[in-house]
Amino acid sequence: MEKQGEASRRSIEWVELHPYEVMFMEQVPALPGDRAGNLKKSIEGIKSRAEKDAQYLADPKNLEALHQGRLERHVDEQFCWKE
Repeated sequence: MEKQGEASRRSIEWVELHPYEVMFMEQVPALPGDRAGNLKKSIEGIKSRAEKDAQYLADPKNLEALHQGRLERHVDEQFCWKE
């Protein structure tokens, strides 16, 4: 979970620092409103969701339930490489 959390934080930071420039081209359809403002609002929403996820996973009960569910569904065997 730590690796996933770190990857999430880095990806959000990267997107914030390197926005998709096409979003700012007037000939491309967009949601109503200021495009830069919409981008900022979206990134804040992503950050908020990531923080809620981190708080959820900080609770040992929730983390154990997640691990148990992964074991029951054989997630590691299907989708994870072992080092």
